[in-house]
Amino acid sequence: MASDNRHGRPTVCRVDLEALRWNFQQIRSKVDSKTKILSMVKANAYGHGAPQVARVLGGAGSDAFGVATVEEGIELRRAGVRQTILVVAGIYPEQIDLFLEHGLTPVVYEPDNLRCLEAALRSRGSNYPIHLKIDTGMGRIGFPAGEIGSWLPELKKLAALKIEGVFSHFSHA
Repeated sequence: MASDNRHGRPTVCRVDLEALRWNFQQIRSKVDSKTKILSMVKANAYGHGAPQVARVLGGAGSDAFGVATVEEGIELRRAGVRQTILVVAGIYPEQIDLFLEHGLTPVVYEPDNLRCLEAALRSRGSNYPIHLKIDTGMGRIGFPAGEIGSWLPELKKLAALKIEGVFSHFSHA
């Protein structure tokens, strides 16, 4: 798909989109039909072309796509991707309009960000979907699992945000 000779070594990456489709269908056949599958296509589908990969996986039945940034999510929307797009790096207050305009779903991973987003969307009379990231030991981002008593009450107060999903990043294989 791409050739790069800028660094003194020719690199060619060929992605067989039919093989990608077949691989996805094998996974789909192994899980319950009610189980939703999110395909991670951040970093331009790890260098393989996010719009192309998302179109193939979406056509094969992927329910959602994960990207790192709002810009990556907008790129997929502009490429015609209609499935849920989860932005795993979170949302900043100045990006709220972009998320709303493009129908992107933010990941929220800290109480301050949750409060800020709730206040901004409450004033708009919104009921916007979010996903929560829980830190179960990786130590990077997420609501600390061991401190659930301190942040769970915040979740019970939500009026403008709808928790659509919860996930973690395992710290060990």
